[in-house]
Amino acid sequence: MVEIREGKDEQKKEKAAEKAKAEKAAASSAATEAMKQRQSELLKQAQKEKEPPPPKEPPPEFEFVSDPPSISAFDLDVVKLTAQFVARNGRQFLTQLMQKEQRNYQFDFLRPQHSLFQYFTRSV
Repeated sequence: MVEIREGKDEQKKEKAAEKAKAEKAAASSAATEAMKQRQSELLKQAQKEKEPPPPKEPPPEFEFVSDPPSISAFDLDVVKLTAQFVARNGRQFLTQLMQKEQRNYQFDFLRPQHSLFQYFTRSV
């Protein structure tokens, strides 16, 4: 009781609280340090995995299957789209299209004498 009257009990409580606080800070700083070290290890591993080895030789030159002819973009789209449809629907579709569009100048490339016929057949 004498300690309580003189305020020594509160001083002991304050010292105990400060001591607990210091221990908590030390434990959290150790945990934070361990977490930072683990993160840096993971980051180093990820960087090693991401980086492919540098190529020893330059890549080969890209070769086009067929060069597009020098025509308007619309006509080129017509040729490409027709080639896609023929590839998907078959030879019978091509013969029907040739008969139907016989007088349409935009589909002249379907005739073997036309300059775009080779490009069309390679595109199919």
